[in-house]
Amino acid sequence: MWFSPAFFEYSPEETTARLVAAAEAAAPLEAAHPGRVVFVAGFELTLFMRGILAGKSLIGRLQRLKADWALLRNGKLDAYLVALVPRLRAGFDGPLTYASLTFEQVDWGPFDYVGVDHYREARTKERYVEMLEPFLSTGKPVIVTEFGMRTYHGAESSGALGFGVTDTTRLWLHTRPVIGRFFRPRLKGAFQRDEAMQARELTDTLDELERLGVAGALLSTFVTPEAYTDDDPRCDLDMDSMSLVKSLPGGRHGTVYPDMHWEPKEAFAIVARHFAGH
Repeated sequence: MWFSPAFFEYSPEETTARLVAAAEAAAPLEAAHPGRVVFVAGFELTLFMRGILAGKSLIGRLQRLKADWALLRNGKLDAYLVALVPRLRAGFDGPLTYASLTFEQVDWGPFDYVGVDHYREARTKERYVEMLEPFLSTGKPVIVTEFGMRTYHGAESSGALGFGVTDTTRLWLHTRPVIGRFFRPRLKGAFQRDEAMQARELTDTLDELERLGVAGALLSTFVTPEAYTDDDPRCDLDMDSMSLVKSLPGGRHGTVYPDMHWEPKEAFAIVARHFAGH
């Protein structure tokens, strides 16, 4: 089991406190299954935690980074992780990793696994394997801690992983009391559902990772409960989801698994077949 607690926009001190508490909570499970519970000591902290880069929000930090990539060499991430690991090991005896961005500079010495979030799409497809080579050269087992693909035609070639096609303003208004019923969530334009593309892209990625010899790969994601599918393509929020299954609206149950509120996509079957042989 890979346990990756998600904390956003906290200070380094608060992030540490929460990660330590999470590791302590996982310790009894790890003790019952030694070596089989891996704790992910944060992910993409350069962007999601305050303090590594200046900026009050993810957008602000990302803008600063794009303006000056040399900021990655400020040493603050390594200093944070070096201080964090002993705190985690004090209460958790299992293996540790960190889920890094491909461009984050991490000293992997304190960790048992090298972890990297690595998506294969238009910007990275030709260099996908090459970009993993520095991680493999550490000599430690490498885990691709995130990979995946959205479910609409063209997502694989958008240059941004198909991100941002949901109308987030309408989505937010939909959650507001009283007025919410007047704002049905929808996508920003006309999109075509393409489960075959998603399945094909995941197959190709898994095959490449298999040939490369990584120790494991964690898919993003199994289910996105809030991204309901819909017969109206304008409102099919599942197209903006990387999940292997599509969530059903209105409390509906699936037909393949009648006790579940989702139906498998084509990608569900190809991932199942791939891992059935392991």
